[in-house]
Amino acid sequence: MPAGILEDALFETKGPIPLEPGGTLFLGTDGLWEARDPDGNQLGIKPLIKVLNGHTGPDIAGALAALFACLDNHLSGQAPTTTSPRSSRGS
Repeated sequence: MPAGILEDALFETKGPIPLEPGGTLFLGTDGLWEARDPDGNQLGIKPLIKVLNGHTGPDIAGALAALFACLDNHLSGQAPTTTSPRSSRGS
């Protein structure tokens, strides 16, 4: 169930999620992983996880640039890149 749709919705919790000092928590929206290429294929979560796993540490701008490059490639019909950022988007 999407968060924020129903005022009185209850969600099951699994307990605390450990986040080490200097760690990063990525929050996203289904609009990212459900983005469709020109053939109607969804990007999916796996390329995004691969991008984020390749960008650990304090370089948040680099991680965001890589995520945008992955998305831009997918939207244009190219294979989603999960390595070097090539996006023309601003950060």
